[in-house]
Amino acid sequence: MKSHLVIVGVSALAAFSSGQLKDWQEYGCEQGGFRVRMPAKPEVSVIPPNPQRGTPEVNCFTSAVSGRLFIVTYSVVAPGPDGKKTLLAQLERFRAAFKGSKVVNKAFGQHEGFLSLDGIVQAPMNTKQKVGSLIWRGVIKNRRMYEISVVWAIGNPKLEVIRYFFSSFHIG
Repeated sequence: MKSHLVIVGVSALAAFSSGQLKDWQEYGCEQGGFRVRMPAKPEVSVIPPNPQRGTPEVNCFTSAVSGRLFIVTYSVVAPGPDGKKTLLAQLERFRAAFKGSKVVNKAFGQHEGFLSLDGIVQAPMNTKQKVGSLIWRGVIKNRRMYEISVVWAIGNPKLEVIRYFFSSFHIG
């Protein structure tokens, strides 16, 4: 099943002084049930399920700008009584994708009333991946898991940009 992305509108919020944020556009995915502001039109891809690893099909939306990746994914997760365990396991899979990385901070919370987990992952810069910081949020709504993440390869992450991106993500 292919996901379709729709440009919803142009973002120009005066509350942020950073000139780069005023040009972000809002993109929506009707099938995924979300909308988000991104710095450039995202590439849409689908990662097929992997039964050996127990991973579901994952729909990815990736926007790359100036050494940064802004990523939103969604997938269907098996129903379970403990969403916290599901989110912790997914944060660990995210961390494991970057060799030598470690989770330096994590905290449960709510995103629009749904259970969420925020995580900060640091990866060594001496790897071929050239990745420094990874900021991740997982959100579970019913049987759907959303992941919002920023991969920051150049310089220190700008919290203003990360907050803007995360707060622009809306479910429904």
